[in-house]
Amino acid sequence: MADVQLEHGYTKIANELLDVIQHFQFTQNQYKLLMALWRNTYGWNRKECEFSLSYIESVTHLERKRVSEALKTLIQNNVILEVNPGSKNKTKIVSFNKNYDEWSIKQYKSSGALPTSGQDDTSGGMTTRSSGETPPSASGQSATHKRNIKNNIKNNTTTKNAYEGASDGVSTTDPVRGDSIEGNSVEEISHTPEVQIQKLLDGFVEVRSHGLITSADDYQQAKKIIESGISLENALVWMKEKFDSYQPKHPNKRINALSYCVGYIFDRHIEKQEKENSHDKTTVHQYRGRNGGSAGKGKSAEQAYRELEASRKAWGG
Repeated sequence: MADVQLEHGYTKIANELLDVIQHFQFTQNQYKLLMALWRNTYGWNRKECEFSLSYIESVTHLERKRVSEALKTLIQNNVILEVNPGSKNKTKIVSFNKNYDEWSIKQYKSSGALPTSGQDDTSGGMTTRSSGETPPSASGQSATHKRNIKNNIKNNTTTKNAYEGASDGVSTTDPVRGDSIEGNSVEEISHTPEVQIQKLLDGFVEVRSHGLITSADDYQQAKKIIESGISLENALVWMKEKFDSYQPKHPNKRINALSYCVGYIFDRHIEKQEKENSHDKTTVHQYRGRNGGSAGKGKSAEQAYRELEASRKAWGG
């Protein structure tokens, strides 16, 4: 049985996009590409990402030809924007165009129109079922339909929730308290540890420099690090140190899993704690003895106390 939980990660996206996208005549393949893009942008709280054909193939299980056709169509129709077209040695970087007014994909002519189950996912058009009702006039349908969508969205989103932000479907809530940026109190939905886990995984993908997918084990390792009390900032720094010190035995050998860095991160954390504890114990304390002299600099409070005790006993105190 699948164990699907929000705690394992989730993608924040504005409800408006989920409502509106259904009124455009996207093919099945195009939908799959958009899902993959949302997962790799909004799923990581970012607006753009590398989007190679091989990556899309791996997550959608579509043939290269189908992937290429769908991606080309989405770019030509302003649904996906090319931030960097890429080259032979560089992966294409893209972003999702949330401004659906700029999309040139066809819309359904009436709100009751539905795609047939036998839709050809390589074509740009869709057929509609016969509902037995007289279809409304096509004149003014697009403008009226769009206005209805916006009115419904406005009514449904008068009160902002923690999932819906001002931009790109990314939360505008304080990650610690769950309060909105404007200061309005809302129910806490996103917890700090989960946000930190996702950011740690994001940092791992960045320093790894190959592949955008993290495994379930990577998630568990990141969770272990964050829940042990190691700060996100330190974890990212120490992970980078481990990557920088890595010396592969041959060119094709590389770090693929976060687990490779976990031991080093915990070692550095323990080392930092011991150093801080040692610093607390070796803080220089000066004291006045019975002979009026002062304790030498560099003595710890514990050492000074032992000497005072010995002196007191020697004097019969």
